[in-house]
Amino acid sequence: MTFDFRGKVVLVTGASRGIGEAIATAFAEVGATLVATARERTSLDALCARLASTGATVEAEALDVADVAAAERVVERLVARHGRIDVLVNNAGTSARQPMGEATPEVWDAIFATNTRGLFFLTQAVGRTMVARSSGAVVNVGSVAQALGRREMAAYAASKGGVAQITRVLAMEWATYGVRVNCVAPGYVRTPLVEPTFRRPELMDEILARTPMRRVAEPREIAGPVLFLASDLATYVTGQTLFVDGGWTAG
Repeated sequence: MTFDFRGKVVLVTGASRGIGEAIATAFAEVGATLVATARERTSLDALCARLASTGATVEAEALDVADVAAAERVVERLVARHGRIDVLVNNAGTSARQPMGEATPEVWDAIFATNTRGLFFLTQAVGRTMVARSSGAVVNVGSVAQALGRREMAAYAASKGGVAQITRVLAMEWATYGVRVNCVAPGYVRTPLVEPTFRRPELMDEILARTPMRRVAEPREIAGPVLFLASDLATYVTGQTLFVDGGWTAG
């Protein structure tokens, strides 16, 4: 049994690098009409050009999800162009390590603006169209930090805890309309966003010691679980968080 998203319109945020790039690539490979978004246009265009060269149907939309009005305009354009959005993958995110005594309102607000507020209102805009059609799937990208405390990551962990709760509440509200909402929560993944952490030996030792598989994930290892939750193989799954963490939360 394989994934088949031919005829499906899939919107992936934060698609230009890391986990988002892997997710976008995976959807393109299984036939989706892919709409990839990111704040930085150069790398986004490069991704879309690469995917288009393989025969994939792909579009690029510059978008900072923290800009709620801009996100609503993108949704309006996509629905006008395609008639619908079948799958939304909320991958766009940001992070910063700050000890509690050094945390600032500016960093806190920036993290929540993207990870939680932006995710919520983009999902609201897309979800309205899904509810109207009685069909759709939303997959939020959370983090192992939403379930376990991590030093120097209070704002990030709190923002991802919000993602977990948004997932549960929207799943309950939209279930009777045929719209499923789930979350994939990765552990540590080798991405540009997390690379500074990997350059700190004491943190890397701690991460590997806590991970039963004794390694960090590659971005492509997150894409498969996202495809599953978005697919017709998961039609009775909603309101759930799937941890993809090398066993981190098993202990």
